Amino acid sequence: MRATSRRRERRADILAALERRFAVTRRIDLASHETEGRSLEGTGAIVFDHPRRRAFAARSGRCDEGLLRDLCAALDYAPTIFTATCADGRPVYHTNVMMALGSGYALVGLDLVRDRDERAALQAALGGREIIPLEPCQVDDFAGNAFELAGRAGPCLLLSTRAAAALRPDQRSAIEQHARLIPVAVPTIERAGGSVRCMLAAVELPPRPVVSVAT
Repeated sequence: MRATSRRRERRADILAALERRFAVTRRIDLASHETEGRSLEGTGAIVFDHPRRRAFAARSGRCDEGLLRDLCAALDYAPTIFTATCADGRPVYHTNVMMALGSGYALVGLDLVRDRDERAALQAALGGREIIPLEPCQVDDFAGNAFELAGRAGPCLLLSTRAAAALRPDQRSAIEQHARLIPVAVPTIERAGGSVRCMLAAVELPPRPVVSVAT
């Protein structure tokens, strides 16, 4: 983590609980690099495409490119790295603010990727998905900070009410071809600069087998 105060949030008990419930075969701990001023802030800095084994990341002070490449090599994922900037020239601080991947579609603030070659490479890496471009003002309203969940009736896209209100009718219609929209109000975290995706974590691990005890 880039901010020293956030480093105190690590919870060994949560990691232990995950290892009890899910089949964890190894840990990759990059925390030692914080003393070097290098950060890689997990699923904020990285948007993972697990089915295609790809990692998308916008360069920033919260996403060290060298650490990202090292992580991708360890996971056997292909990195897609690009520069994305706000209107004032500042780097987008987290990739998951401008980009969300769903089953068959992607919400992406393409206009924030100013370099044509990088934008083309990003679009190519999303191949097979319907790309739903987000305008910069929609990214500001957290339309890219969404997360798809597996619902009982099919995929659901969880996003904030502010983000949902920022979508145009054609964008909503495009998303609803793939997933049901579920808006939730999260005004407090949005005042701090984050939204729905920042409040969720996905566990991609298989559950541990249940061992029955003969009686």
